[in-house]
Amino acid sequence: MILTTHYMEEAEQLCDYIIIIDKGIILKEGTIDQLLDEENDSKIVDFSIEELKSAKSIFNNQSSFSIHLDMDRGKGWLYLNEIEKELPAFLEFLKKNDLHLKNMECRRKTLDDLFVTMTGRRLDE
Repeated sequence: MILTTHYMEEAEQLCDYIIIIDKGIILKEGTIDQLLDEENDSKIVDFSIEELKSAKSIFNNQSSFSIHLDMDRGKGWLYLNEIEKELPAFLEFLKKNDLHLKNMECRRKTLDDLFVTMTGRRLDE
């Protein structure tokens, strides 16, 4: 069975214990709280900016932030340890590089996000 984000959302709600497997290798296991709380970067900022494709090199050449870009979807994900300190720095980074936000949403990390940070890809890729 191919898992999608929809199944990860169901797993978060229904499962007591979760094992994350990629290519036959167990990457992590535990309760949902154990899996999500032990990760330092527990907050996610979903964002999209104007001209993301041309800005890709700007994001790739920086080392201050943990960012995952999805060029096909035209959006990015910023992983933060301390949102109160790091979000203003990210906004300053955008301003300094003349990058303009189209939208931004802050949220708690999900199982799908955890899978991306562990494997570098989404379930449906």
